[in-house]
Amino acid sequence: MCNTRSDFYAYKLHKGNTEFQSRVEGKHFHCAGCYSEKAIMLITATLSNIHRENEVTVATGEHKKKIIIPSKPLGKGSSVSGGELLFLALATCYCNDIYREAERRDIDISAVEITVKGHFGAEGTPASNVIYEVRVESNNSSPQEISELVRDVDHLAEVHNTLRTEVPVTLRMQEARQEVEYK
Repeated sequence: MCNTRSDFYAYKLHKGNTEFQSRVEGKHFHCAGCYSEKAIMLITATLSNIHRENEVTVATGEHKKKIIIPSKPLGKGSSVSGGELLFLALATCYCNDIYREAERRDIDISAVEITVKGHFGAEGTPASNVIYEVRVESNNSSPQEISELVRDVDHLAEVHNTLRTEVPVTLRMQEARQEVEYK
């Protein structure tokens, strides 16, 4: 008999959730004060689309990574939409945070699966009805411990908290360049 325990949870993202603190069995896990003691991470993402070629680079501080995202068939833009990447960012953030918090609690995670769904309407309108589903498996933890972990990470996930608050996104114009013709 397999002793892997699995729990399945669905959480709806909503604005106004600014809870940054979680207490589990008397242990203190990340609050706003903890973040102020750590160095702030500079995260960048750059996409360059030139003549049917995408070059995508992400970085945290000086640690750069290239990501392969093909261009659209005609070369103008990416084959993956910004909405898809936004939802992938939510899933990736939650996955990484589950493992981080599980390690702090001595919970051995054997598998994590996150599915993010939502709707985008007309051009220029934000996403709506964003819901994510989480499945976490562990060989050494009770369903209650996994439930607490899943709920606590929901409050700690930085990308989720960014979307739950109103964060300004500012356009900084760069010089326009003369078009180059490719043959």
